[in-house]
Amino acid sequence: MPAVPVSANKSTTSISIAKTTGVASTTAPGSISPIIGSPTRNPTNGQVEVKINPKLPDSDKMQMILDAQNGRQIDYYGKVVDQYGVPVAGAKIRGVIVTSSFAGSSNQNYFTETDGNGQFKFNNLHGPNFGVVPSKDGYEYNERQTTNWSDDYKPDPAKPMIMTMYKLQGAEPMVHVNRLNSRVPYDGTSATFDLFTGKQSDAGDLKITLLRNPLQIKRGKDHFEWNVKIEIEGGGLVESRDAYTYMAPENGYQPAFEFSQAKDAPNWTPELAGVFYVHTSKGTYGLIKVDVFSDSDRPDVGTGIILEAWVNPTPGSRNLEFDPAQQVRPQ
Repeated sequence: MPAVPVSANKSTTSISIAKTTGVASTTAPGSISPIIGSPTRNPTNGQVEVKINPKLPDSDKMQMILDAQNGRQIDYYGKVVDQYGVPVAGAKIRGVIVTSSFAGSSNQNYFTETDGNGQFKFNNLHGPNFGVVPSKDGYEYNERQTTNWSDDYKPDPAKPMIMTMYKLQGAEPMVHVNRLNSRVPYDGTSATFDLFTGKQSDAGDLKITLLRNPLQIKRGKDHFEWNVKIEIEGGGLVESRDAYTYMAPENGYQPAFEFSQAKDAPNWTPELAGVFYVHTSKGTYGLIKVDVFSDSDRPDVGTGIILEAWVNPTPGSRNLEFDPAQQVRPQ
């Protein structure tokens, strides 16, 4: 539940609910429990305020807070563009309010469509939170984008919330190595993997080198120093933080990526989970997801890694859209 500022005087407690847009409640939009009375809006800050009698039972006070949150007015302005910044007209927009009370929770869905400029709006809705999801054939939307309301969101039709959808270009045949589970030493000895076969090979493309100090640890108890180096033999890689990983960048590749952890590092972790675009010595492009675990206590077998890779076998093509029906099977 969102935090609610509370200030008390001798006879009542004032609950102030900021005017926002968002997701949560079960009473009808804009309604207030009859034991509380009607809310008022502070003309100075625009917040909804409701007076609470401190003699009421705690359950009634809590219900009042929920009702006041459910009554917040939602005005939301958005714009949908593709990866090139071009407005997406005719996208279906679903707005969701999730309301909750002691009895449970429920979803309220609202629908609209983007205009010729890719813009849309929702006005005069009520609820504690608000989420928006666009959809359109030929496009993909990553719902991890932060396009929902926030406490500092100020509705302004001249400054819509920008949502980016990826306009699909069309899949090409690709090699897919699906979650290879393997081991690498942690004494600085390198392990090399072939991205086209998914097998460990001295002639492979991907080299992983892990060095840990000390070598002997108690797993799950000890913190230790460790360093991992990931290389593409004869090529390069670049870390991806993109919402959409369907087009490899043309430039920016480096021969290696390194990650280190000091024994006393804040938020110390024994794991590296990374996503990287790769450019191989064969002139091909791809995407790899690598999880490296440094905390094995088995010097005879090394420590674990999990690898997933998508490689477009056509030299020069940076298209990484994958269709299982066009998968090129590793040899």
